[in-house]
Amino acid sequence: MVVDPLAAFLPGRTDSDPAALHDFLNPLRLLARLGAAALVLHHPRKARAEEGSAARGSAALLGAVDVVLEPSEYGPLASDANRRKLTGRGRLPGVPRVLAYEWEVDTPHFRAVPDPTGARFRDNWGAVRGLLANRSGDRPRPTGWQLYDRLARAAADGLAVRTGGGTKTDPYRFALPAGPVPGLPDLPPLD
Repeated sequence: MVVDPLAAFLPGRTDSDPAALHDFLNPLRLLARLGAAALVLHHPRKARAEEGSAARGSAALLGAVDVVLEPSEYGPLASDANRRKLTGRGRLPGVPRVLAYEWEVDTPHFRAVPDPTGARFRDNWGAVRGLLANRSGDRPRPTGWQLYDRLARAAADGLAVRTGGGTKTDPYRFALPAGPVPGLPDLPPLD
């Protein structure tokens, strides 16, 4: 059974009344115990909320269902424009905490992104590499935390060299390696 949207099915059409929610959900629970599946679609609240609790109205809804799935944007970067994430919370085993997926441009298809952090890194490494090589790029400069995150990952992957102790008096310093990196084309010479 599919309920879409929940507010249209509630008595008095209020999602803030815990008693109305329970009165509506109890027959659905009975159906579920008999082996039927019930999918309840509900609108998110307007204000930001912690992942897993974005449903508007009474929190009784979140306590009454077995699984909560919330779609949201993946992030604010330009490389995230086609990516979304699905956050899951539930009392059943195997509910994924987070699933990232992206739209395949010019198709009706979506695909799972198994390593969204790695995908973001690959999509944005060119801009960071240009900064390390003291070149300007065609992309906007990353914020401080984005730059540090990408540089730390580049150092871990052998694409950059990190020196320093990471303290106030001995900060980390990042540079491109002196020689070519396998699988990475050399930068063109400076003009």
